[in-house]
Amino acid sequence: YKEYFSAATNLKRKSLDEKPLTEDITIYKGKNVIGYVYVGLDYAEDIPGHEHLSLLKLEVVVDNNKKIIEVVVLEHEHTPSYFAKVEEYLPTLKGVILSDYRDVDEVAGASEFSMPIVRDILNKVTVLQTGKEPNPPTEKDPDVLYKEIYDGFDSREEDETFEATDLVIKKEIIKDEDEEVIGYAYTLQGTTKEFLDKDYKKEYGELTLLVGLDLDNKVVGIRTVETTHTGVYYNKYQEEYDELVGVELVGDVNVDLVAGSTVSGNSIQELIDALKEVINNG
Repeated sequence: YKEYFSAATNLKRKSLDEKPLTEDITIYKGKNVIGYVYVGLDYAEDIPGHEHLSLLKLEVVVDNNKKIIEVVVLEHEHTPSYFAKVEEYLPTLKGVILSDYRDVDEVAGASEFSMPIVRDILNKVTVLQTGKEPNPPTEKDPDVLYKEIYDGFDSREEDETFEATDLVIKKEIIKDEDEEVIGYAYTLQGTTKEFLDKDYKKEYGELTLLVGLDLDNKVVGIRTVETTHTGVYYNKYQEEYDELVGVELVGDVNVDLVAGSTVSGNSIQELIDALKEVINNG
């Protein structure tokens, strides 16, 4: 463990019966403890396409200040395309205090079979290190997506005169600090017409988008509010959203389909078309 504790001179291993943790490795510099490594594992049931329980084994490296140095995947038998989002999430925990790890946003699309095991392991490490459960997530700024879209954002209010449709469910008026209207934000919500993955997970995908327009109905920004689409495919669409910035939502505006994700692409196109219709009829 020299890569994490360069000053380490020795270590002591101890078996644990603290499910899902199996081993505690204490790292020493001389007689002084300078860190800890915990090994945890569990098995996921009922992963589609898997005829057996599927192992996930992690190693959590922690320093003396109860700060996460690294979370390492030692072994896993989970579906690679879905587990990729878990592997994207784990590095974001570096430098985070154990008690506050739940403040780190999980990656959209991370496997619903893998993440419960990850959380169980981190929760148990936190309890052993601090004597209590991790803190609940800090409440997020409800305006964070609006601030990402609009540089001059100061406030928003729902347009009570707007008549919602099946797919365009809300319109908000965006104002700057001088109370001047600088744009309109629309919330779009839809469900795929096909299963996301016919072989792996026979479920329809849900998607909620926030689309910000300026006063000329040109796109200022598009953000994903919530989605159950497969992350490894869906996340590629943010590039397509960014290419729509500055485009007026009239006429033939298309989101190019990303290879391997036409189900998501068709759903996104349906939402954009629904917004175009609302604007053109407005």
